[in-house]
Amino acid sequence: MKIFLFTLVVYFLYIQVQKIDLEKFKSLEIENVSFFLFGILLLLLNWFFEFLKWNELIEITKIKVERKTKVKSFLAGILTGFLTPNLLGNFIGRIYYFPRRERIELVYLTFFSNAAQFFASIIFGLISILIIGFPKDFEIDLSGLIIFLISILILICFIFYFKLNSLFSVFFKNKKWFSRIKFNHESNFFKLNFKVKQLILSFLRHGVFTFQYFLILISFGIKADFVLILLIWQVFFWSTLIPSLWLGKLGIRESMALWILGTYTNQLEIVLCSSLILWFVNQGITAIIAFPFFKLATKKND
Repeated sequence: MKIFLFTLVVYFLYIQVQKIDLEKFKSLEIENVSFFLFGILLLLLNWFFEFLKWNELIEITKIKVERKTKVKSFLAGILTGFLTPNLLGNFIGRIYYFPRRERIELVYLTFFSNAAQFFASIIFGLISILIIGFPKDFEIDLSGLIIFLISILILICFIFYFKLNSLFSVFFKNKKWFSRIKFNHESNFFKLNFKVKQLILSFLRHGVFTFQYFLILISFGIKADFVLILLIWQVFFWSTLIPSLWLGKLGIRESMALWILGTYTNQLEIVLCSSLILWFVNQGITAIIAFPFFKLATKKND
């Protein structure tokens, strides 16, 4: 099913690209270099928030580990996430830096961390739909029924996320590692529940790469307003819902961007170029940087 959907999206991307005059790529130029560079530099803030999520995850397990190991395992996880469907394999590179007896806890908690990022994209996307409607029809007022249903969906997302542990307890309650996990463990981060921290950091991270995308688009001359931000939220919403096979949503986000942002601007060459730049900066470059640390992790495991 994933292969079928991915193939369908790639075909959809092909159709969208056919609408672009490729000659316009030759005349593309950055109109505001400051916005562009700032958007690129936000990469550091993006991964800083993700590292905080990883650090909080380790804190709750009370595993004693040096900061150097935290950083190396985090970088190794970036690469394995990049190479696995929907970026969900980030735990693979991380756990090799830890003893076998501690790995299952880390995998379990990473699931909550990834779920928080998933729900952040879904919630912001639903908020965007509430405000401007669905793609192609955002100028049409939503009926009260649709607004009600989307509001209920947002509420369900929160309830499901916070009740996940109760669901898993049915299967793991007799496991020693499960009983050791205390979600109310307090750390220096405002003494909040682990799941609340993960959700807050995921919201912040979503805000960062939304602003990145926004800055890159307007640096090429796309009109800047709040509607553009709402449409970017929908790009992330729909691309999050569609499964990917590898390389961190490459092809999927570009398809959604051309479809959704095409309702906002006819400068599709800018949309495609900006989407590819965002992918290369946030995922391509970081995966290259992380590659040596995955090799170290593999060697250590051997």
